[in-house]
Amino acid sequence: MILISCTENCIHQKDGMCSLEQIGKASNTTTKGCEFYVEKSRKPSKKSDST
Repeated sequence: MILISCTENCIHQKDGMCSLEQIGKASNTTTKGCEFYVEKSRKPSKKSDST
């Protein structure tokens, strides 16, 4: 396992570390310096209460 520090707003960042376990599809952006950077959603997903 390789430990990679990460403080970006990325879906793979957890507790200051990259949690990506295997190489997947690379994003089209390199603006954050990581080809696997995927920005976390700014809006939390809404869960509907259907009762």
